[in-house]
Amino acid sequence: MKKSNYILFILCLAVAPACKKGSTRHTPSGMKYIVYKENQGVKPVAGDYVTFEMVYKTESDSVLFDSRKNQSPFRIQMEKIPFKGSLEEGLSCLSEGDSATFFISSDSLLKYVIRDSEAGASLLKPGTQALFDIKLIRIQSKADAEREIKEKAAARQKAEAGVISEYLEREKLISMPDSSGIYMIGNQATGNEIHDGDTVSVYYTGKYLNGIPFEMKNRPGSPLQFVMGAGQVIPGWEIAFKKINEHSKVTLVIPSSLAYGEEGLFNPSKGNYVVPPFTPLAYEVEIVRVGRK
Repeated sequence: MKKSNYILFILCLAVAPACKKGSTRHTPSGMKYIVYKENQGVKPVAGDYVTFEMVYKTESDSVLFDSRKNQSPFRIQMEKIPFKGSLEEGLSCLSEGDSATFFISSDSLLKYVIRDSEAGASLLKPGTQALFDIKLIRIQSKADAEREIKEKAAARQKAEAGVISEYLEREKLISMPDSSGIYMIGNQATGNEIHDGDTVSVYYTGKYLNGIPFEMKNRPGSPLQFVMGAGQVIPGWEIAFKKINEHSKVTLVIPSSLAYGEEGLFNPSKGNYVVPPFTPLAYEVEIVRVGRK
């Protein structure tokens, strides 16, 4: 699993029963875990996808995240064990329907998983253990899981077309999508064109298609800056900004596949989605400046 994805799921999962007695076990590497409910079913292996809920908390039992608040369990693909005593090793000991608490070394998390600057790092004290309360809901083969993901993505993509059409009609915006599916509404300026490697300064407001803003950078004197082509912004911006010039003010309507896609944009410090999975977005943008290399 990619490090960014691992960080996402350890900071955003739901739930071994609290205050229940269980059976204490140890994984092959010696990591302690307590089983509360156990079924004698098949256990996941490398390549399988597992769907589970989790509560992530400190050794002193302070809850840092509870995935039940997201009303959606989390699904990951099992890959090789990244370090001894990892959550992947723990998950490989469970079957569908099992629930358990895993005791994972904070030192290992800080060494292999979480950078000092990332959410939750300051709460993981050296020499302590982090507790991961897990309920394993489902195990799928790689083929079955990826087929399901593809089918759901197709259904959401079809539904998105209707959501975008309703938004354009409601806002009385007349536009046709480009070849990538992005709608661009507004007046072009005659400033510098934008190319890979340019530093772009932009004011913007990002909105859901119900009109509610989810993020903005529009205070005078503090625009967002990013390097074009460096992967610092969503793909939809990389595509659209090459078609607009410096000083332009436009509205971009971007399908989820070119925004935050299936993963969405998750805020681990608050335990919720800033942008839910499969959400098309609208951005009101003003290109303040284009700086050449």
